[in-house]
Amino acid sequence: MPKQLPIDNPEKCPRCQQIFVCKAGSIGNCQCNNIRLNKKQTDYIRQRFTSCLCITCLNELQEESSKVRLLS
Repeated sequence: MPKQLPIDNPEKCPRCQQIFVCKAGSIGNCQCNNIRLNKKQTDYIRQRFTSCLCITCLNELQEESSKVRLLS
């Protein structure tokens, strides 16, 4: 039987150290559900972080990954 994820799990963002609520157990209600990342952006973030990030950092990394791609 698969492990069930908690619905509201306080997390510390590994990038900015701010506390946010991860709702991986109810992904439709999670803050990250509102951000759309393409495969390159997702890969860029996954290369740098292994756990959930706050929405502010996700937005900043989305923009950063787009700039890096333009410079390449």
